[in-house]
Amino acid sequence: MCISTFSPCSRIHTCPLLTHVYAPQIPKYVKKYTEFFCNFTLQEYSFQQYLPSLLAAAIVMASRVAIHLEPRWRPELEALTGYSEAEIEPAFNAIFKYYEEQFPGHGARSVSPKSVEGL
Repeated sequence: MCISTFSPCSRIHTCPLLTHVYAPQIPKYVKKYTEFFCNFTLQEYSFQQYLPSLLAAAIVMASRVAIHLEPRWRPELEALTGYSEAEIEPAFNAIFKYYEEQFPGHGARSVSPKSVEGL
């Protein structure tokens, strides 16, 4: 089954049949969201409670979630960062909660129709 989900800020499909079409754009979108979330977390004092390396890992996860990349945390990312998904979950949740508070309706967790019939 192919399900296309678009966020207002992204054109990345979660459809496995169409992923190859957008594959070259994925690093560009991850980079844009990563830069956005870095600047975003620098502006909020509460994020200073996290180690910079842990916050960076949570920002990578938030960027992947924002563009609907699955899985949201890969074994390669764990090996690269040294953090498991469970270890960065609290920081990720704080980032994404703050993001959804500041930009209502733009979160990747918002419900998207599964087809045009859902519109």
